[in-house]
Amino acid sequence: MKIILTGTTGFVGTEVLAQVLENPSITSIIVLSRKPLPEPVTKNPKVTVKILDDFLHYPESLLQELQGAEACVWALGQIGGTDMDMYRRINVDYTMAGVMAFSNLSPSSGKPFRFIYCSGIAATRDQEKPLWFLQDIRKIRGQVENELLAHQEEARGKIEVYILRPGFILTKNFTLQSMVYSLGPSIKVNTLAGAMVDLAVEGSADGKNILENGELNRWRK
Repeated sequence: MKIILTGTTGFVGTEVLAQVLENPSITSIIVLSRKPLPEPVTKNPKVTVKILDDFLHYPESLLQELQGAEACVWALGQIGGTDMDMYRRINVDYTMAGVMAFSNLSPSSGKPFRFIYCSGIAATRDQEKPLWFLQDIRKIRGQVENELLAHQEEARGKIEVYILRPGFILTKNFTLQSMVYSLGPSIKVNTLAGAMVDLAVEGSADGKNILENGELNRWRK
């Protein structure tokens, strides 16, 4: 199986890449990155790293190399910040440019292309709802969810979108700090990454498009 990864230098993406490398079902990994990856990764025969300076544009030559891919785990995104124009560009524009480009690929399986997106527990899809905290960030996250699901509908069976809404993402190892954070909705990064990889490989048996933090914590190990 051939898959596409983004955001592999980030906290979640690094764990996704580690699990993908260990998955025997996945034989080809195309990593889209702005910068080179560590040599131990690039030397792995399963991995091809493609440097992409602009995540809004996908050259035809790159799309040809992506042909046959069956899924994308999209871990590229910005968690917070004060520049909302940049936040929207990274989280909405980059994501939608990617999913639209990948919708025209021809998966070798003949099945719909799977797009796995990591959102967040506080994302708010109702763009008119007044919010008491982090209003812009939460609505931007909700906006990209809305646009992804609308695109799935418009694509007419070419693509399946899966949106994951984790709470606070913890390290694999239990610490005093993670214990404090885990008092609220939380999930370990390896559990979250495992769910993302499983969805990329197998999809969802019940066809649910949005998976909440509690469901992700119950994901099979």
